[in-house]
Amino acid sequence: MKSPITGKEMKLQKEHRKLIFRKEEFKIIYHYYVCEDSGKKFENEELANYNIVQVQNRYREAHNLPFVSDIKRTRMKYDLSARKMSEVLGFGTNTYRSYETGEVPSDANGKLIQIADDEDEFIKLVQKAGNLTPKEKSKIFRKIEAIVAEKKAENLTPIDLFYSGEPSIFNGYSNLNLNKAFAIIRYYSRELSPWKIQLNKLLFYTDFHSFKTFGYSLTGLQYNALPHGPAPNWYETLFDLTEKRGYVIKEYKNLKNGHEGEIFHPTEEHERILNQLTPEEVDILELIKGTYGKLKPCEISEHSHKELGWIENKGKTGKISYEYSFDLIPI
Repeated sequence: MKSPITGKEMKLQKEHRKLIFRKEEFKIIYHYYVCEDSGKKFENEELANYNIVQVQNRYREAHNLPFVSDIKRTRMKYDLSARKMSEVLGFGTNTYRSYETGEVPSDANGKLIQIADDEDEFIKLVQKAGNLTPKEKSKIFRKIEAIVAEKKAENLTPIDLFYSGEPSIFNGYSNLNLNKAFAIIRYYSRELSPWKIQLNKLLFYTDFHSFKTFGYSLTGLQYNALPHGPAPNWYETLFDLTEKRGYVIKEYKNLKNGHEGEIFHPTEEHERILNQLTPEEVDILELIKGTYGKLKPCEISEHSHKELGWIENKGKTGKISYEYSFDLIPI
């Protein structure tokens, strides 16, 4: 960002600061730009939004309220519009949509959304919804039956390998969403046919750019600072699962160093998994594809080694905090 006073590029700065939200005080890492000549501090729209989201996330944590990603996921799994979800839960017409765009729900509404995430409880809510037609209710019940059947079929998924507990700064304030991870892997496989080392970095940049833009990650994955750069926790298992579900197919090629490398291609089926992504999230993927997709495996790996999140965590057991999202090095 350029200084409105001198026109020179300003430096991004951080400091611990306490901000008030709903009459409660929360400590955050406040981001701002400083004009070196005048000493004045400035925010652009992106930073202002991120600072606000930080406070809201602290409030959600303190009150055990659902995060934006949870609110979207709950609605999308029932294949309902935001308006229809509001009707089922007895909210105002545009209330659910406002929660999906960042407004923090009241404690009562937040708890109701969390209850609705349970299929058995959601059936009860739908049964009591007087503003739904019998045909609409029947459609929702069939969807719930399909969800339950799919859960039984996927009972052997080693989800505990990836699960990182409640939303926190280490999973981008998102609960784990493997289907969204599968969709992202499928998307990049279709668009770029990436090598494994590229795919790891594309996932990292996707989640961290999402956090920078929206205040939450898309997948809820944690990332480690490995020798070849940032990568999701248990990435080998993640990629194996994606292939076993039929979303991608791996091509094995011999490398010059005598080792074998993996290239990911889309399968002919299962294109519908991309429906897990909202238009806004697809925009993030398009941005990452246009920015990093042009880089060769060695180039994207070298670029990731410049990232502060990797530099300060390499060789450690600790994971990369999503707070490093504003430190990403531009290409």
